[in-house]
Amino acid sequence: MSARTRQAPGREASRALRRTNRDAGGAYEDEVHAPLGCSSAKSALRMACVSRCGSPSERAVRQGPRFTDRRMKMRYLIQPCNSPLAISRCEWASARAIGPVDGQAVPTVRFLQFFSSIGIFASNADRSRVIGINLPLSDEQDNLFSVDDVASVTALLADFPENRSIVGNIALWQNNLWKPFDALVDGVPYAEQIDYGGGIYAAGFDIVGGLQVLFRRS
Repeated sequence: MSARTRQAPGREASRALRRTNRDAGGAYEDEVHAPLGCSSAKSALRMACVSRCGSPSERAVRQGPRFTDRRMKMRYLIQPCNSPLAISRCEWASARAIGPVDGQAVPTVRFLQFFSSIGIFASNADRSRVIGINLPLSDEQDNLFSVDDVASVTALLADFPENRSIVGNIALWQNNLWKPFDALVDGVPYAEQIDYGGGIYAAGFDIVGGLQVLFRRS
C-alpha cells in the first residue's frame, strides 16, 4: 500500500499555516530555536558548515539529477541524542509524550532545521513515548544512506509501532536516493508521508490522541 504524500503548501497556504499556529497561542510559530545540546563545540562548528553548504556527497547530489557514490561503503551512523527537542543530523531521541495544551498539540520531539534530511516520527503502543529519527542524505563521514542502513532504522522503531510518519525532503530523496528511500518506505509500512521541504519539523499529540506533525519554515 503506497503512502499518501502531503506536498509543500503554496504561499497562501503557508501563511495560513503560520496564522493557525499563531492563533493557537503562538507557542510553536514564534518559539526560540532550541540549542544544539547534542554534540561537542567542534562538532557543532562542523555541523553549522555542513548545514550551510552541505556535505561533499550532498553537494554532488544537488549538482546532478541522480548521484551514485562508487567509493567503499562505510557504515552510516545514527547516534542517540539527549535533547529530544533538538535532534540533529544522524541522531535519534525518544521522550515521554506531552499532552496538548489548551487543546493544541505541542512538540514532544523536534528536529533541528532540515536541509537535506527526512525524519521519522512514531509512538509506542500505549502512546506514552514518541521517537524522532533525523536522516540526512549523508552522515558526517560523507557516507550516503543506503539500502543496507534501513535495518538500523527499523531496529530503532521496533518499540514504536504506532502513528508513524516520514517527513521532510521526500522529493529530494526520491530524485537522488530513490532505491534507499523505497526500501525505507517498505521498512516503515503505512507511514504517512509529509513533504513541506526544508524547515523545522516536530510532533506532539492532539486532543484525540493522534500524533500530529508540526512544521515551521525556520
